[in-house]
Amino acid sequence: MRGRILLISSGFSMSSGQGVEKRAKHILDGLQNMGIKVSPLQAKKIKLPGLRHFEYLVGLPLAYLFKGSRFDLVDFQLPELSVGIGFIKCPKIVTVHDLIHVFSPEINPLLAKFYSRIIRTAVKEADVTICVSSQTSEDIEKLGWKYNEKVVIHNGIDPEFRPLPNKEGLKERFYGKKDKIVLGYLGGLGRRKRPLKLIQDFLSSDLSTDSVLVIWGRGPLEKKVEKLADGKRVIYKGFAPQDQIVSIYNSFDVFVFPSAYEGFGIPILEALACGVPTFIYRDAKIPREVARYAEKIDGVDEIKIRKVLRSRIREVKQKFSWKKTVDKVLKVYSSLISL
Repeated sequence: MRGRILLISSGFSMSSGQGVEKRAKHILDGLQNMGIKVSPLQAKKIKLPGLRHFEYLVGLPLAYLFKGSRFDLVDFQLPELSVGIGFIKCPKIVTVHDLIHVFSPEINPLLAKFYSRIIRTAVKEADVTICVSSQTSEDIEKLGWKYNEKVVIHNGIDPEFRPLPNKEGLKERFYGKKDKIVLGYLGGLGRRKRPLKLIQDFLSSDLSTDSVLVIWGRGPLEKKVEKLADGKRVIYKGFAPQDQIVSIYNSFDVFVFPSAYEGFGIPILEALACGVPTFIYRDAKIPREVARYAEKIDGVDEIKIRKVLRSRIREVKQKFSWKKTVDKVLKVYSSLISL
């Protein structure tokens, strides 16, 4: 009998805006298309007043313990979903995307300690720990956590991300400003993403006279972003529909990614795949295999618009493909069970 795999994630969606869910969906579809017996289990959020960080931790252990007995391998796409992992007898895999909950100064120290224990236990109990970047892998080493085996398997980007013609037409369509240089950001609006820093930096720069800054995204800082957006120099567009994201990237002359910390940084690669020059802040902690494709700046005044070479676009798309991700995950599975 061929091995049966249980794939556990917070979701399996291309359109949620969550990198974890997109990766899980690609792995699920890729494996099923190869004829691999893999079943998804989506963790249900349980709302606890004032305890939003614990929303996946109640009820899930029992769910996968009962289901897990029917499977030959269990793959957790988030370590937060692995409470009770020590009770599972079949081979186990845990994917660690980042250690933001451990390192971020925004996190309550007690909560950070709690998350650290969960992730450390998951890494220790897993037969294989998959890290999405060299940075996450190295962070585990720095913390001195024990593990059985650890590999790096990158995220990918979809082939639909590509340069489109008629940039001026896209700028006119989305912003009504085809004659302006458009600096753009597309992503979450949490403190770690630093959208307010980007807006304030832009408004205090010389660029604000002949350029416009466009912000796409949702998150806790949404109302503050909306308040700073005057509709002239700074435009806030809200949620970016999945079927419009390629066109949105192509409407930018420049993509600025102000995030302070990323476990991977898919938007950097997506923008580059669309032929858009991409910039990150010099103080950002972003995996080197992704950061090397972006220009580093201390402020937006340093931005120089250069054409992205076709060879660069091709390199990014070839190196970071979801097919490679799925193939490497399958190789890990095959090292643990017969497929």
